[in-house]
Amino acid sequence: MIPEKISQVPFQPFAHSYSALLALPSTNKQELVTALLQESLRQKVSDINIEPAADDLCEIYFRIDGKLRKILGVSSAQAKLLREALHSAAQDLHPGSYGVIEGTLTTQHQGDAIAFYYCDIPQSPTNSILIRNVPATSISAINRNEAPLVTKPGRNIDKKIFIWQVGKVGSSTVYRSLLPYSKPSTWLVPSIQENSMCWPIHNNIIQTHSIKLLYDFLHYSEEEFVVISLVRDILARNISALFQSMNEEGTGRNDNFIASIEDFQVMPYEKQEQEITWRLRRLNTSTAVTAWYDKILKSHFYYPEIDRYFIDIYSKPFDQEKGFQLYESKSPRIKMIILRLEDLNEQKKALGDFLGIDNFNLISKNVASEKWYNPIYKRFKARYKPTEQEIEAIYRSHFMKYFYSPEQIRSFIEKWYRVTGTLALS
Repeated sequence: MIPEKISQVPFQPFAHSYSALLALPSTNKQELVTALLQESLRQKVSDINIEPAADDLCEIYFRIDGKLRKILGVSSAQAKLLREALHSAAQDLHPGSYGVIEGTLTTQHQGDAIAFYYCDIPQSPTNSILIRNVPATSISAINRNEAPLVTKPGRNIDKKIFIWQVGKVGSSTVYRSLLPYSKPSTWLVPSIQENSMCWPIHNNIIQTHSIKLLYDFLHYSEEEFVVISLVRDILARNISALFQSMNEEGTGRNDNFIASIEDFQVMPYEKQEQEITWRLRRLNTSTAVTAWYDKILKSHFYYPEIDRYFIDIYSKPFDQEKGFQLYESKSPRIKMIILRLEDLNEQKKALGDFLGIDNFNLISKNVASEKWYNPIYKRFKARYKPTEQEIEAIYRSHFMKYFYSPEQIRSFIEKWYRVTGTLALS
């Protein structure tokens, strides 16, 4: 616990001075570490997150009162320098479970030695770093066989529910369908309260793609909760995602943006198709979706002190015949179900059974048929043929092979190539 007597100071002076410190070629590595840890103590920071961002940048966040606050953006070269400094300063540095590198950092503050957990967490496209303030004790001395949290009685529908996955895989339909069964509840984690305008929250149900919101709830609450996640043929998902965002310029970066609705509608169809195809090719050959379960989910469920919250979906086979699978962490606090969107209507009973709902039905929401672009969407899908590079990137991925059988993958490829029963898969 960080002492209450530590006073607050503004972020900006530190961000400016630390950025200058990182830019100095002669900066002592220990000086980088000490400055970061001392500032975190002054700001009553519970943990420090260093994460990859767009355009070859990394971002440094302080978490205060459960909310992540960005304090500085740095280049990948500066982030590499900081990682090297942290590695050099860390004591008891050792490989932890699942590829995580663990250690202990210490600094002096008001005459006391303050310890921090240091974790280098595997994440795409590069590692994330988590530094958490803890009582002065060695990581190696922590009891990793600690008894699990006590399970509270009750149905899963009565617990907090995260509908959590990448976009355009049917989450809005699940969210809308569960609203009649929701229970009055309060979200006490500050970052979730403050994001209520960004993510749909109703009673005990939240629909989100945000890793940080789930992380906050995992680490700053003791409540039991369940995670509902969906997967979908990546190529179909990418087309849907592109159409959803191609006219959303907004205030943030959107690589899928083509033009405003008004400007897009007056484009000749050939120009529309050209713009969509070019952006779709970039989506299809990236690892954004496949990395979701490969690394992102795994790393953010990892609890540095104790492995009890870890969920490794690849540790057990996905039921490709049924189209859904249940998962549990080492703690009964978390339960998870993953369903394939293609089988969602057939597996609505499985979802109802998981939550404890009798005669559960689905209410479609946020589907292409309701959108203004539906005629263009239908025409594009009828004409579109992916390149071999796109097919290779998607349908040879670990993600698709885990969730879909060889026969299902073959049917996807044949659908996009508009052939029947002629493809042989290695």
